[in-house]
Amino acid sequence: MPRMPRRSEPDPLSEAVGRRVRGLRVALGLTLERLAYESGTIGKGHLSDLEKGLLRPTVHTLKGVADRLGVQLLDLVTFPEEGPRQALVDATRTLGAADLAELLRDARQRGRSSSPLTVVHPRPRERFVTCVPLWGLEVAAGAFRPSPDDPTVTWVVPGTTRTLRDDMFVARVTGRSMEPRIPDGAHCLFSTAVPGVLAHRTLLVQHRGLRDADTGASYTVKRLEASGTGRARRVRLVADNPAYAAITLDPADADDLRVVAELVEVLGPST
Repeated sequence: MPRMPRRSEPDPLSEAVGRRVRGLRVALGLTLERLAYESGTIGKGHLSDLEKGLLRPTVHTLKGVADRLGVQLLDLVTFPEEGPRQALVDATRTLGAADLAELLRDARQRGRSSSPLTVVHPRPRERFVTCVPLWGLEVAAGAFRPSPDDPTVTWVVPGTTRTLRDDMFVARVTGRSMEPRIPDGAHCLFSTAVPGVLAHRTLLVQHRGLRDADTGASYTVKRLEASGTGRARRVRLVADNPAYAAITLDPADADDLRVVAELVEVLGPST
C-alpha cells in the first residue's frame, strides 16, 4: 500500500473526514480491522489515524473505504453541520433509486423556475436553437458585435418557452426606470429583428445625445411613443417607472435615433 502523510496534530479538514468515516463505520457495526481489511486500500493503523484526523488519505484510499461502507465517495467529504446543501446530501444517502429520481426531478424544476439562465457550451448546430448569446447592452448597442463563432461568446439557455431565432440575444438590464416590469438587474431576451411600426414597443435604442438616467450611457431600454408628422413629429422614450421623466426628441434628433433591438421577454432577476 502507498505511504500516506501522517500529521502530528489533526487539521480541521482531515478531522472532519475522519469523523465522517468513523460515524459511518460505527453505524454499520464494523470494526477498524474489518473495514481496513475489506476495503483493501488501507491498513488498520492507518485507518485509525485517518479517523483521528492524523492522516491525509489519497482519493484511491477513500474510494476503497467508501465502497466497503456502501456509500459514495462524496459521502465521506460531506459534512451536514456546514449547511443545508451538505445536510441534503446526507439526508438522501439512503434513499432508493425511485425516490432519488423523484427528488431530482423536483430539484431541477425548482432550479429552472428560480434561475433565468443556464450557461452552456453548445455545438454549432445547437446555437440559436437551444441557446442564444449573452451580451452586454453596451456591446449590443455599440458598433462592434462579436461573431457567434467567437470562442469568447457566452451561450445561455434562457428560461423561456419561445422558439429561439438567430436574431435573439440575452442581456442584463440595470436601473429602475422600467420597474416593475423590468426589475433592476433582470436578464431579458431581445430580438434585433424590429419590423413595422415602432410606437408603443419597448426597445433598446441608442442616440449619441442620449444619456440614460440610471447608467449615463448613450443607450437605453424604453417604451417608444411617437406623435405628429414632418416638422411636428415628436418621439418620446417613456419609462414605466413614473419617477423617471420621459426623454423627448425633436425631429432632427429623432432621425439620429438608432433602434438596436426589441424586448421580447423579461427572464428574471440577475443570479
